[in-house]
Amino acid sequence: MQQGGYDLPVLLDPPGAIANAYRVSAVPTAVFIDPEGNIASVKVGQTTAAQLEEITSALR
Repeated sequence: MQQGGYDLPVLLDPPGAIANAYRVSAVPTAVFIDPEGNIASVKVGQTTAAQLEEITSALR
C-alpha cells in the first residue's frame, strides 16, 4: 500500500476471523465500509487504482 502511494486503512487478518465474519470466499477481496459502518461495496479479485479511487470517492 505504501509503495503504491495509497493512504487508506487496510485490515490484515491472518487468523481469518474477519474474513469469516464478512463471508469472504476469495483472495483478494476488498470490502469497503461506509462512515456509518455499513458494507458499501465488495470487490472480488484484483482492484486497480482507478477502481479504488472510484469506490472510495463515493464513500466520502
